[in-house]
Amino acid sequence: MNYWKLLLVCCAAAFAFSLPAGAGASDVIVVVQKGQSLRAIAAQHKVSVEQICQWNKLSAPDKIKVGQKIYVRDPELGTAASSAPVAAAAPAVPAPTPSPAKSSLQAKTPAPKPATAPSPAAAPGVTEAVASGGVPEKVKQDLDKVGKTLVNNAAKNILPNIKSKAVAPGSDGGFVASYVEVDASDVRTEAVPSAESGKYVGSIRYAENQYECPGKSKADALKAECHMVKSRRMCEMIQYEKGKWNY
Repeated sequence: MNYWKLLLVCCAAAFAFSLPAGAGASDVIVVVQKGQSLRAIAAQHKVSVEQICQWNKLSAPDKIKVGQKIYVRDPELGTAASSAPVAAAAPAVPAPTPSPAKSSLQAKTPAPKPATAPSPAAAPGVTEAVASGGVPEKVKQDLDKVGKTLVNNAAKNILPNIKSKAVAPGSDGGFVASYVEVDASDVRTEAVPSAESGKYVGSIRYAENQYECPGKSKADALKAECHMVKSRRMCEMIQYEKGKWNY
């Protein structure tokens, strides 16, 4: 996977998910241009250099390069996404009631057929269902599928796991076996338009739970009852281009 370009690990302890209501990609993510410094970007967006370093896990303010995508807002802040507008169906036109025949010619004339109401898909200007934030619904649905696949793979490959626990001396004597488990039942995704037309930036969020099993010996710890001691939210960033999500 091309992590240096597409992935950012964030969301160490927060459970907030969506981007701020009405926020576009330019309000949250900027692309570093030639000659730009982190201090200039911070001043432009009225935030501190320290905040940008924290949001982007930067070890030093001068560790940026041209083309790098930088958060200029806290990615953990969010509100509930608004529902996509739904085109209302045109009311059906009732069939006209034929008038009583006034002549033999009128009696032989067939009654006019009722007008057919246009379907919502045929309404002018409506070409594709769009989710909240200006992202096509199909792009959002594809992100949901990719998110589930990515998290299921993480759940299979994570170490130490319940079948291969790590054992270490305990802080108060004895030993502690530990393992990590990915919660694949709670996967959250969010997509926003990129600065380039036809491209989108997506986030995939899920939880990692850490368990500990104390015992007097290593063998006891490996067989002991375990309990969860920590849960943290994980966030992976991916990019949509050329008709698919890449990670």
